[in-house]
Amino acid sequence: MGILKKIKLPSDIKKLTNEQKNQLCSEVRKEIIETVSKNGGHLSSNLGAVELTVAVLSVFSPPEDKIIFDVGHQSYAYKILTDRRKSFETLRLKGGVSGFPKIKESKYDSSTGGHASDSVSMGIGISAGKKIKGENENIVAITGDGAMSGGLVFEGLNNIHAAGKMIMILNDNEMSISDSVGSFSNHLSKIRSTGGYIKAKRGLQKFITNLPVVGQSVHDALVSSKEAFKRAIYDHGYFTDMGLDYYGPVDGHDIEGLCRVLSAAKENRAPCVVHVVTKKGRGYSFAEKDPCRFHGVGAFNKASGRMLSERKETFSDCFGEYIANKGGENHKICAITAAMTDGTGLSDFKKSYPERFFDVGIAEEHAAVFASGLALEGLIPVTAIYSAFLLRATDEIIHNCILEKKHMVFAIDRAGFVGEDGETHNGVLDVSVFSNFPGVEIYAPASFSELKSMLDEAIDSFDGIAFVRYPKGSETEFTKGYKYSGNPYDVLSSGSDTVVITYGRTFSSALEVLAEKKADIIKLNKLSYVEDIAEVLKIYKKAVFIEEGNKSGGIAEKLGRKIAEEKIDIDYKISAIEGAFVPHMTIEEAFSEYMMDKEGILKTIGE
Repeated sequence: MGILKKIKLPSDIKKLTNEQKNQLCSEVRKEIIETVSKNGGHLSSNLGAVELTVAVLSVFSPPEDKIIFDVGHQSYAYKILTDRRKSFETLRLKGGVSGFPKIKESKYDSSTGGHASDSVSMGIGISAGKKIKGENENIVAITGDGAMSGGLVFEGLNNIHAAGKMIMILNDNEMSISDSVGSFSNHLSKIRSTGGYIKAKRGLQKFITNLPVVGQSVHDALVSSKEAFKRAIYDHGYFTDMGLDYYGPVDGHDIEGLCRVLSAAKENRAPCVVHVVTKKGRGYSFAEKDPCRFHGVGAFNKASGRMLSERKETFSDCFGEYIANKGGENHKICAITAAMTDGTGLSDFKKSYPERFFDVGIAEEHAAVFASGLALEGLIPVTAIYSAFLLRATDEIIHNCILEKKHMVFAIDRAGFVGEDGETHNGVLDVSVFSNFPGVEIYAPASFSELKSMLDEAIDSFDGIAFVRYPKGSETEFTKGYKYSGNPYDVLSSGSDTVVITYGRTFSSALEVLAEKKADIIKLNKLSYVEDIAEVLKIYKKAVFIEEGNKSGGIAEKLGRKIAEEKIDIDYKISAIEGAFVPHMTIEEAFSEYMMDKEGILKTIGE
């Protein structure tokens, strides 16, 4: 019987020997690889955090002690070792275990989150609350070093003395999703290259303590001046200059060393930092060699590392190819992303035009303002960010971009359902937010051809803030080759007295309905013209608006208001997301759940 099967409660880990803990790590890794190879998920980051997780559970006692994960995609081992081992095989499946921390899923999850840079602020808030209440539990914020490229971490660190006891564990794995960028990453690199502080300190302390007669007194004197002692051995002034005690760097795969350092940090009554160096993909050779490819994966063959499904060209690929070519034609174009160079398809642009490519780190707010500065200088910034994450920059987009009426393009990747990543990643809010901003245009391509043509218009012709939103994955067989007419909207007729109104990816489902002559289609290409189609609706008896986004504030609601104002006699229905965040499930399951596939549309028409 393996060690893992004997773990009934996380507290059982405390009873294990170091040898047994190392065996446990091997078993947990095997469980992660087994499940992710079937269900897909985040592999590299989780494999790198196994020993760290075991060490944390060896020293601390959740749920009384609060363990906060940032980034959330390094929490798989924690889920297995708390109360979700038996259900872990349902990871990312509809109704199963989430791929991210989730308060309503388990009492052991202290926060809900799927993006970076928030653990320090969350930890400070919880710690300050406990201090006010006179409580003394430990707060542990596990922060990926990729998250240190986000400004929110530094906002938190600036306020860290509001906390009581709190340990910030800096999980330094030398990369985030794409290679880490920025000054802080460079600072960590210097620390890593120097190396060995804890080991050197431990050896020197042992040597001095064992000196005859004077050993202990010398040791005590050094302890009383520990700041000078640390600085004499090692330059790590960033955190200590902020008044924080610093431990590290520590080998993140050495259970004994991790437990020793975490135990020392636990005794610290003030906020402190433990710097842990880990390797992404640890224990699985394919992920170690290519941690970026195995960051987020679909199902794969464990033995060969090959993906089980043939990879199709995606909208991100299409965008990347387009912008790399366009950058050669127009030297004013600059490409910007927020730590997602590969994910947004910008690798080729980066290689071809490094002087015009900018990865600003996990800092969407900065990306928007930085792009605005480029626009002020007459350049054309094209900023590619996932829909769910671009919302972080909403205020900056208003104040620094729209109000100044600059020419800028935001390429909104992963617009709409994203599948198994769930609530924190679905891109279903951007339209209901950005469509309310005056003077902007939102383009909604349904095919690769349309994406390229709409980007051409946004870059070459539209003089303002343009959003071009496109979904995760590939174009469908129904939309393949569909060309942009240049019109704000297209009408496709089958002679029906019912019309389906849609835009973007759901156009494919509407085409299936059109093929059966169950309804006509009005396809919106540019969303600011939605009210113009009210006049067209007067020839129909029934209209169904399918919107892969939020109903409240969405385009369908705007049209509904116009229909009411014009007193148009038509049975008008909306299929959109209402009153909920979309949980993790496949994109196909989401389309069915929210009545956006062919069957759902036909059912809505018939109701």
